[in-house]
Amino acid sequence: MKQCLRAALARFLFTSLLTLPPLLHADVFISEYVEGSSRNKAVEIYNAGDTTVSLSAYDLKFYFNGNTNAGRTIGLSGTLAPGAVYVVAHRWATSSLRSRADLTAGGSWYNGNDAVALLDNGAYVDVIGQIGFDPGSEWGS
Repeated sequence: MKQCLRAALARFLFTSLLTLPPLLHADVFISEYVEGSSRNKAVEIYNAGDTTVSLSAYDLKFYFNGNTNAGRTIGLSGTLAPGAVYVVAHRWATSSLRSRADLTAGGSWYNGNDAVALLDNGAYVDVIGQIGFDPGSEWGS
């Protein structure tokens, strides 16, 4: 009986693995999230891989107040070398924060209870928070 169950489980797992969509290996991910007062906000992206990555297919998406549709999308550009970071800051952040930015963008940005996602060609590679869920005033620690 045990062998029949093992064989059935092995067939199920093998068949399941064949039908799973390919998973994205995330060498590029969100390494820092800055939320200061007012518009002092920034997101740092890190390349942990061993090759330079074109960021032209990457987007940052902000999901406000538990929404499942992004309220703001920022398309990235340029390249990201191995071991390097790429910083996106709010256009009206303090000059010390903007001076570290590779890209600045205005408009609505996140607050402490909004989800932030990094996508590559529309596929999620990293998310801060939980899309579709509003935790209240903040995500907490």
